[in-house]
Amino acid sequence: MYDDYIATRYHKPGDVVRPEWDLAGALDDLQIYFDVGLDVANGATYPEWRSGAEFKAVRDRMLRPNRP
Repeated sequence: MYDDYIATRYHKPGDVVRPEWDLAGALDDLQIYFDVGLDVANGATYPEWRSGAEFKAVRDRMLRPNRP
């Protein structure tokens, strides 16, 4: 079934949501995303990039008050 879907429908005109699909897993994922976001929003500190991470310098520039 998976191979057929990828071969004949994925990103094609027939790629539509079907009523027989079980999306319970998607709801579980959304609950996890919400819980993580809520924990971050209510946390005492903001998440930080690890030292050396490629996006750390970009975020640090964005947080400067008078960024160039």
